[in-house]
Amino acid sequence: EANAFAMELLMPFDWIVRDAASIDLCDDAAIAKLAKRYRVPASTMAIRIGEVRAVSLPHPEEARLKSEGKTDV
Repeated sequence: EANAFAMELLMPFDWIVRDAASIDLCDDAAIAKLAKRYRVPASTMAIRIGEVRAVSLPHPEEARLKSEGKTDV
């Protein structure tokens, strides 16, 4: 429970939804940049993005296809 509390305190769900919507979990540089902004280790940020994405975010490829007007995804 303490870890979950700390993660929510340092990286609030809504903020990560907003900031990580287009980040690919394989893009180490993008994760590192976002981690630096939140002042957390990149590995912790990757975990948080994965958790948040599992609940609310579309996969980046899905988001790209939708932005191109391909609504059949």
